[in-house]
Amino acid sequence: RLLQILGKKQWKLLMVTSTLAGEGKTTTACNLALTLARKGYEVLLVDDEEIFLEYMQQAIDWPAYDCRICASHTNGLKALEYIITNRPDIVFLDINIPNMDGIEVCEKIRAAGLDTSIVITTAHDEFSFAYKAIKMDIVDYMLKPFTTQELEDVLQKVLKRLPSKDFSFHSSETAKP
Repeated sequence: RLLQILGKKQWKLLMVTSTLAGEGKTTTACNLALTLARKGYEVLLVDDEEIFLEYMQQAIDWPAYDCRICASHTNGLKALEYIITNRPDIVFLDINIPNMDGIEVCEKIRAAGLDTSIVITTAHDEFSFAYKAIKMDIVDYMLKPFTTQELEDVLQKVLKRLPSKDFSFHSSETAKP
């Protein structure tokens, strides 16, 4: 599968990198190669309401923003497991979700040292939630229901904070000084 994603030149580069990295470093080299090979931003949606997940998936043209929905989850524990394992770039996270609320998910993401861009979505207009979220360096706090335009505006704000995902590999034959 990795060969299909990377192509032959990138696969050779990965093998050289893995060999140079030495034993025990192959996984790190593979993860780096996969991260560099993927284009665009991965977005995780977390909400306990399926209808709201569907709305977010369909409300905007994610590829037009160089994004793709990598997954969606309806509970905090599954979302956290996914985030730790797959490290999406952006997470839209409801506060009131089962098994682990959104604030606790944020705390655990930050405790793990991840710099995932988090947008809190909630139907509760309570300052205490917003205050806790701000302390965890979230990008924005959206009050539901929100419009497509509001979603697009927040996504653009998030994207301005992220580094470009336009990585490509160049062999020494085609690289130009």
